[in-house]
Amino acid sequence: MNKLLSTFGLVRRAARLSIGLNETVSSAKSGAAKLIAYANDVSKKTAKEARFNGTKYNIPSIKIDCTMEELSAAIGVKAGVVAVNDKGFAEKLYSLYELTRKDESAI
Repeated sequence: MNKLLSTFGLVRRAARLSIGLNETVSSAKSGAAKLIAYANDVSKKTAKEARFNGTKYNIPSIKIDCTMEELSAAIGVKAGVVAVNDKGFAEKLYSLYELTRKDESAI
């Protein structure tokens, strides 16, 4: 998980991250978003809207196994939902997410 969060920090420093639900939705509408991610403790409504917009605009959406506080610490801004606006970063984050899920299912 630490590698996943540090990669989100790298994406933020590269200015390829839309932070917050409103910016994420705008990014999805414009076609810039390549991945939508949200923390495991966002409200049900926020999670539902993030997933809905991912489905609506054909963008993968993932629920990452961290709190809003942990995600916020990684990116340096308080947020529970983010959109990655770079294909390479999105692919890397999705592969790290898949690895994390496989590791957890092996336990």
